[in-house]
Amino acid sequence: MDQGSGPGRERAAAPWERRSECGFAGGIWQTLVAVLFSPAVFFRGLNVSGGMGEPLAFGLLVGAVGNMLGLFWPVQLIFGGFSPFGSSLLTGLGSGLIFLILAVIIPIGVTVGMFLCSVVFHLLLLIVRGGKNGFEATFRVVAYSQAAQAWELVPVIGSWVGSVWRLVIWVVGLREIHNVTYSRVIVAFLLPVVLLTILLLAVVIPFLWLLVQ
Repeated sequence: MDQGSGPGRERAAAPWERRSECGFAGGIWQTLVAVLFSPAVFFRGLNVSGGMGEPLAFGLLVGAVGNMLGLFWPVQLIFGGFSPFGSSLLTGLGSGLIFLILAVIIPIGVTVGMFLCSVVFHLLLLIVRGGKNGFEATFRVVAYSQAAQAWELVPVIGSWVGSVWRLVIWVVGLREIHNVTYSRVIVAFLLPVVLLTILLLAVVIPFLWLLVQ
């Protein structure tokens, strides 16, 4: 158990990281419930070090299964003839082959996505002086936020709900694990939007000026 940055704050491993005590299924279930429904409590008490292997394994397992579930219904609709785009190509491949291909591609995409998100988030936090507990702490939030993929169990709207839920988990998790204010985290998330807006204005305004000349 290690100390967090807050006074008197003790941190411990996630249930998933203690599955030798609570079992494999128990470790997954307890971590899923904690991240989904008590993210502030979970990340406030989560250790900020100890290696990225365990969080990566959880994120990869839950994220890959969630993404497969998310693609299950669209693929079924395509095979049912409800998609006007690409249905002939996919039906030609067969559902078994499609899911086999996805089973190879999705884990790679989930892994790369977790690391890319972590790098971007941590750089943004460093800009606003909010990443005080290091890159691994940020990665832990991103990896465990894959718990939001559980919403893929709900057909049609599950992906939308999961996306919003994961955004909430990111904000709450980064605030708690780095022990910073919500304002710093929100500003960090808004920085790309502000920069993109400034860039667009820098291009659009001169162009409009030339048009009216």
